[in-house]
Amino acid sequence: MKRFVMWLFVALCLVSASVALGDETIKEFESCKKLTNKAIIKVLKKSEYASWEFFQPSDSEIAGKNIYKEKWFKSTAWFPVVAHKDEELDLVLLHKVNNKWKIELSNSNALKKDGYFLTGFTVDADSYDEATGGANFCFSFHPASHPLDGQYDLYLKTGNDSYFSDFVYSDPEMQFFSPLYGFFLHIDKERNEATYQTLDSLKYVLQGYSIETSVERFDMSTFPICIEDYVKQEQIFSLDEDTLVYSKTNTASSVLCTIPASESVFYCQSELNWWLVIYEGKIGFVQQSQ
Repeated sequence: MKRFVMWLFVALCLVSASVALGDETIKEFESCKKLTNKAIIKVLKKSEYASWEFFQPSDSEIAGKNIYKEKWFKSTAWFPVVAHKDEELDLVLLHKVNNKWKIELSNSNALKKDGYFLTGFTVDADSYDEATGGANFCFSFHPASHPLDGQYDLYLKTGNDSYFSDFVYSDPEMQFFSPLYGFFLHIDKERNEATYQTLDSLKYVLQGYSIETSVERFDMSTFPICIEDYVKQEQIFSLDEDTLVYSKTNTASSVLCTIPASESVFYCQSELNWWLVIYEGKIGFVQQSQ
């Protein structure tokens, strides 16, 4: 009973802390801090964002640290800010030129997705790169319907070519029994592929899936946040004979299951001559030659 009351109290706190954004919500947790840098605020107030409120990243390692006193901030040429007004939630990327900040670009679709709300915004100070003048930032989301069911982290690399690089889902109880719970998604924009790695170290290469990762054009509403989003549900293939599903792209690997003949399955292109399939809750590989 005490445990139920505790979770109920937490849920009520989450609801009371929120600011509605239509189907999206931003929550002012400790990691979502109001912007305090006067120079950056001045630039934003002279822009189209004059009447908006702004949030800055917090340090990913030490809560409450003043990021503006850190070496990375004094050296960096790029700084993202979250801007909020009514039902709008924009990502604004600032660029420092000749020691003065200016708005480089903004994106009104980068941080909004139906059914999810933003709960955290952090920076990895150790990731600062002198060559690019950028660093790594993380935006954390929770599903609105089940705010305690897991966390989605979207990673941004800033620099002359700023882009979203990784997406991680962490199950709250770190359940390792299924590849559908907990994963790490790395996007390789040069090779036009993504590597989906589960928490138990299983890797799945997803090829031929075009993902727009640039800060200017990234759209969170259409971004695939789980492996089921990659399979071609509109293009299914039917098997002519019973087909083995392997745990890896290797016939010497273990067999997960057998798909009966004429069964339709969801699939996507993986490594050469292999399909990645999802069948009865299992993720595995089928040889295209079969």
